[in-house]
Amino acid sequence: MSGGRDKGARHALALAAAVVPTRIMRVFEGFWTVPLGLGLGGVLLALSVGPMAGALGGAWIDPDGGRAALSAVAGGVMSVTGIVFSLTFVALSITAQQLSPRILDYVLRDRATQLLIGLALATFLFAAISLGLGSDEARARFAVSVPMALALAAGTLGMVVIFAHRMTRVMRSEEMISRLGDAFARAVRGLAEGPAGCTPVRLAPGARAVIEAEMGAAEVVRAGEAGYVARIDHAGLVRLAEGHDLVIALAVRENDHVLPGMPVARVLGFHPDGAAGPRDVAARIALTDRRVPAWGADYEAAALSEAALRALSPGINDPASAISCINRLAEGIAILAADGPPPEVLGDGGRVARLVLPPKRAVDFLEGAVLPVAVAGQGDYRVRGRLERLVGHLAALAADEAERAAIEGFGMRIAAREDAAFGG
Repeated sequence: MSGGRDKGARHALALAAAVVPTRIMRVFEGFWTVPLGLGLGGVLLALSVGPMAGALGGAWIDPDGGRAALSAVAGGVMSVTGIVFSLTFVALSITAQQLSPRILDYVLRDRATQLLIGLALATFLFAAISLGLGSDEARARFAVSVPMALALAAGTLGMVVIFAHRMTRVMRSEEMISRLGDAFARAVRGLAEGPAGCTPVRLAPGARAVIEAEMGAAEVVRAGEAGYVARIDHAGLVRLAEGHDLVIALAVRENDHVLPGMPVARVLGFHPDGAAGPRDVAARIALTDRRVPAWGADYEAAALSEAALRALSPGINDPASAISCINRLAEGIAILAADGPPPEVLGDGGRVARLVLPPKRAVDFLEGAVLPVAVAGQGDYRVRGRLERLVGHLAALAADEAERAAIEGFGMRIAAREDAAFGG
């Protein structure tokens, strides 16, 4: 009985470790970190005015003038910032209809946006707190707080100008496509590094097939509820496999959607009376009710593909933007094709295969991101011609023979579809 209780306690701890970071990530998600930090800085700065005023000795400022200045700063900064954001997001919503709603994600994670919100919040909190703490008996506070508030207001207005300049650039389709393409290329390069805290294992030719054959006898771990895969603790799974002599093959990636009962992993080496079970594996695959912006290669490729599809829609009819998206997709896929597939097996300290990842190859991006654009662009000879040239070049770049054959097969499928569509 004590063994069962210990196992249940370990499972509860593992589940808590997986869920708590996901909840924290959902609270912040990168956007509020900078604004909240700057807002807290404004509060601390306001509370430190008293000691600084005491150090100035007899310096003071007229209380009525100080209150008027702080009131103007507190109200004016928030009013100007609110107007700027209102007009900006109206314009961005129109741009998002042309390219992709994901453009708003890029605007929110832009440092200029976060700094503007943070500075406006810090300036307002500093002025409001300083206004509340000031009094006729503490007139020296205003001698410090008013210049500081004016300096913060000037910095906020300067950031408004920078923000407006950056947003006018983002609203241009070529600028946004360039940002999406750069983000996709960075994410593809990151695939070669593998998950943090894990040791990639390069298998000998044919070893992956041997592992897959052995995994036929593995026990399937299924999802207990529906949701999106928010986070996979790869390092924790490797440690679990090493500690109990297991081999785990993942069937999902982050941001994949699963239904109750769907397979999320297969595990080879479980024993009926062992200390580790399917729940210990499932506890390290955290689910959430919505997608988490992980900014991975799949997410960035989907953003480019969606922008290209919108550009090819009858309502917009912008083949030039669609071709730009195809070019940037090809740039990222070319990196993967030339360098070879990223690590698909992670190991322990002895480089023993412990965790098998779902394969991610160049042809997978072609199938997932480029194929919908190819289907939508069949009616435009410019899109068709560009796709044919790019796919042919990707096949020539492929370092892996199997990858080259898969890309060539994809090109033939595209050509056959086009011939069928146009009676060729």
